[in-house]
Amino acid sequence: METETRERGENLFPRVGVAISVLLSLLMFGVGAAVWADLPAMIPGGKVDFAGEPTMTPRWLFAVAMPSVTLFVAPVVAFLPALGERFQRLSGQGAPWSSPSLRRFLNLLLPLLSLVLTILHTVLLLREAGRATWPSTDHLMLAVLALFLVGVGLIVPLLRPGAGSDDPVARWWERARVPVGVGIVLVGSVTAATGFLLGEPVMAAYATGLIGPVILVGCAVPFIGERNRKNDSRSGT
Repeated sequence: METETRERGENLFPRVGVAISVLLSLLMFGVGAAVWADLPAMIPGGKVDFAGEPTMTPRWLFAVAMPSVTLFVAPVVAFLPALGERFQRLSGQGAPWSSPSLRRFLNLLLPLLSLVLTILHTVLLLREAGRATWPSTDHLMLAVLALFLVGVGLIVPLLRPGAGSDDPVARWWERARVPVGVGIVLVGSVTAATGFLLGEPVMAAYATGLIGPVILVGCAVPFIGERNRKNDSRSGT
């Protein structure tokens, strides 16, 4: 109880992750300013409107949209744990992971998300400015998506229950966190390998549809292991 109370009193705000995200957002703005003069006034959006004409994006919107979204998303994601912790306190329900581990997770997740957006934003800007011809947009999206999935899978196991926690949900997550993380890494790896080996990045993106079933399987691993242990104990007796 003392440990739980102390953890609830700690600040959940991931300062490091938000700070890095803000710096990467400023870097994106800087890249846009650096290539501003080489960007066309209107940039093709890759789609067509109802009249069959190609959609066009103004240069200023193309240059500021992604860093602006990053600046908005990072603080929103950072404040969600505090809101969730308050809801849990009111409802009397606990989280399967400790507050310090959640903060560490977000301190890595936010920079990871901002990094992949920075890579995507930079390459797209350079291409529209006539300074980059590889990779193709499809391959770029695939690589960024795979990088994000592998990164998320690597940091998910950092979400750990508090020391001495006897909550059933916490015990379940302690056994499920590694299988869930490994499953996400595998989906990211399969997505990248399929796209680059088969040369069909758009089709390979459908491999991300496996993420839901893989997470469910990872979450079921503790129950499968518990059932096997019970069967073994019955066989031994």
